[in-house]
Amino acid sequence: MAGNRYNIVKQHVAYVIIELVYEKINNMLLWECKESMKQSCSIRDVANHVGVSPGTVSRVLNNRMGKLHVSEKTREAILNGARELNYVPNIHAKRLFSRRSEVIALVLPTVENLGCPIFRDNHLIEFFSGLQVALSQTGYRLLIVFNDRKFVDDKDYLSLFREGSIDAMLVWGACEGETFWEEAIREKYPIMFLTSPDAYWDKCNFWFHDYVQAGRLAAQHLCEQGHRHIGLIGGFRNHGVTRDLEKGILEVIARHPEATIEKAYGGYAAYDAEATLNFLRLRPEISAIMAMNVQLAEAFGNQLKTMGLGRNIDIVVCDCCVESIENTAYPHVRVNDYELGRQSLDKALKLADGQPKKIQDLCPVEFIN
Repeated sequence: MAGNRYNIVKQHVAYVIIELVYEKINNMLLWECKESMKQSCSIRDVANHVGVSPGTVSRVLNNRMGKLHVSEKTREAILNGARELNYVPNIHAKRLFSRRSEVIALVLPTVENLGCPIFRDNHLIEFFSGLQVALSQTGYRLLIVFNDRKFVDDKDYLSLFREGSIDAMLVWGACEGETFWEEAIREKYPIMFLTSPDAYWDKCNFWFHDYVQAGRLAAQHLCEQGHRHIGLIGGFRNHGVTRDLEKGILEVIARHPEATIEKAYGGYAAYDAEATLNFLRLRPEISAIMAMNVQLAEAFGNQLKTMGLGRNIDIVVCDCCVESIENTAYPHVRVNDYELGRQSLDKALKLADGQPKKIQDLCPVEFIN
């Protein structure tokens, strides 16, 4: 009997302990739940706390006043109340209300399209630096998409907008022959081209360096130095930057009837010794070179020193980013990729808001001797 009584008491104590533990856990969960509710209070809670309507709170917190007038005193009370109650906006509700994804896409060319790895491009690195500043100031996120076969076949240039995945699109390195962009342009989606889309220049939105002016400045400098037979090395025949530079160069050449320009395409990698030698042997009249970038200019200049041609050849850089300026003593046209990136987000979001209907702006360049 004593043993049974002992077992009953032992079992009862165990039940009591379990009940106490359960109650303790329940109280902890209830406290955490209250704290969570406190931390994730609603707009209605803020409205009750301040003594205004939920609609007024929503407009103030989302900075969408419309025609509603709210005094500065009420606005401050709403903002202070939101801070006191630890109000955190519901990101999904915010997106639904604003119809915004708060994501912007950046379309980049593949190695096959560009001819070299895109992330070795100093221009793009500087552009990212400026874009990152703009993203951090607005809270937007960046989606990087490569312009590959799948992107074209799946029509991602349309579906990303139709599915609400992005608010705007930036396009770096559009090439001649990419006619699929015309479909997106007809749909009037907020797409901003960062290099010249030659085939639909008048129809699209663009914000890129004034490479036509860059070509003018480089050619004008050499012509003023008395050069009349000029070589242009680097770049791609079907690339927007190359086309724009050539357009500016040819404008200057046309003003000097005795002047000529010889082109040697080949990308943006360092010019090799054999190519340098062949180019100048076949064109002994050339007295000056315009290089597409600093790497080409430096490599070409180094090869000239070892070849001993017996004649001086002046070199100018057509397209020099900020990072490369410290690495060259050659006269060059400076482009500001950082500013291009910093302003691109603001311009793209203005398109997304429908104000203005079209943006066609050029980022200034300058010649540094």
